[in-house]
Amino acid sequence: DVMIPLKHYPSVRDTTPPSLVLPNNVVQECPGDTRTNITGVPIATDSCGSVAITYSDIVSNSCGLTRTVWRIWTATDQCGNSTNGTQIITVRDTTPPRIVCPTIAVQCPDDVPPPYTNLSAFLTAGGTATDGCSPTLTLSLVSDSGVVGSCPGSVTRLYRLTDACGNSSTGTQTIIVDDTIAPVLVCPTNVTLQCGLPFDPANIGSPTATDNCSTNI
Repeated sequence: DVMIPLKHYPSVRDTTPPSLVLPNNVVQECPGDTRTNITGVPIATDSCGSVAITYSDIVSNSCGLTRTVWRIWTATDQCGNSTNGTQIITVRDTTPPRIVCPTIAVQCPDDVPPPYTNLSAFLTAGGTATDGCSPTLTLSLVSDSGVVGSCPGSVTRLYRLTDACGNSSTGTQTIIVDDTIAPVLVCPTNVTLQCGLPFDPANIGSPTATDNCSTNI
């Protein structure tokens, strides 16, 4: 028998996971943009070959459209070794809503509308209320001066608009009260008097007058 010597070949294997350098944690103002081209991507390297990078998100929603995203990045080499890392993306709301109160002019004090009790009434009257993060806004009356002065007078009301995250802003509404309509005078009909009769209302009649605002004319 002929003895054939065995050759020993060295074994080469990869048990080292790739290195992973994560992008920085990010804080954005609502509504935010958490796409990777905005928040960054990691850098992965491996001494044995190419690396595939994937990620998955865990999202915790908060007030309005605010949220926290835990983005778990995974770098996997060709031999199945992997490295994980977590990037935190926070979308917060520190911006107050925007409010513009309607300006109203009326003729009489009795024409002054009551304060708005909800946001729907405020918007119907011509006010505007907007927010980039909160779909739900709350309107409340802070103060009401009542009618101050006359001819013209004015009413000053202060409203507060609050978003779902507690940010708020105030708006001032001024209602002008100014009677610009003259009273209506109705003269008595023409009459012919007998000579010597006095010119008093019993003989010639009395005018009547009405006004849109005043009862004392």
